[in-house]
Amino acid sequence: MHPVSLDVTSDESVRQAKEFVERNLGGLKLWGVVNNAGVFSCYGPDDWTTIEDYKRAAEVNTFGVIRVTHAFKKLVKRAEGRIVAVTSVNGRLSSPGAGPYVVSKFGTEAYMDAIRQELHEMGVKVSILEPGIFRTALIDEQAMLNRVESVWSKLDDETKEDYGEEYKNYFGKMWNHVYVSLSSTKTHYVVDNYLHALTAKYPRHRYYCGWDAILLFIPLSLMPTWWSDLVVRIIGHQEVKPAIVEKRLKKKN
Repeated sequence: MHPVSLDVTSDESVRQAKEFVERNLGGLKLWGVVNNAGVFSCYGPDDWTTIEDYKRAAEVNTFGVIRVTHAFKKLVKRAEGRIVAVTSVNGRLSSPGAGPYVVSKFGTEAYMDAIRQELHEMGVKVSILEPGIFRTALIDEQAMLNRVESVWSKLDDETKEDYGEEYKNYFGKMWNHVYVSLSSTKTHYVVDNYLHALTAKYPRHRYYCGWDAILLFIPLSLMPTWWSDLVVRIIGHQEVKPAIVEKRLKKKN
């Protein structure tokens, strides 16, 4: 094993990693590339985000995958090997409050679908892993609350007034509850799928990792939009509304 430091957001770092791999192949061929770098970027409604939040998420989750794949693709083609990327069920079904993350994951899914078809005749197998919610650093409760506080602190006064402190506090706690209650500690589901994608004679195009992915999120992604929207609203039912919504409701009453 030859570990190498790699920053997927840096062309130079990726170039150096490729050269390192080439020097250490020792006459062998590179069988597989696994893209598993990921970042959440921010947390909150789109009104709370900036274009920079979207760029940060895409730079790792989407362009990082493209950058690494571009660098190593020729080596994999020589071996008629495997290219694997971890996306998310959020690459199939959007979730409110996670815009930058979701957009980047949808982009990665599209890229992997494109190269899967392009590389088929060259003997390269391309697989996507779509994990559900697993207990990782992304799902750490305090980290999630910190993300909410971080984006909130950067908002202008008008946006803060539209949502209100009560909604901000509730939003973080509510989504913590939803994500933590659905999250699994059995990360070996993902690791097992990595192994199958890299070593099986007939790897799958897509791997659904976790029972929440298999029984809830992937089926929802195949449902009519109105139905999946309804279920997502039920799962994430908000007892506290944004301040601007509460004001309108009071006026109507």
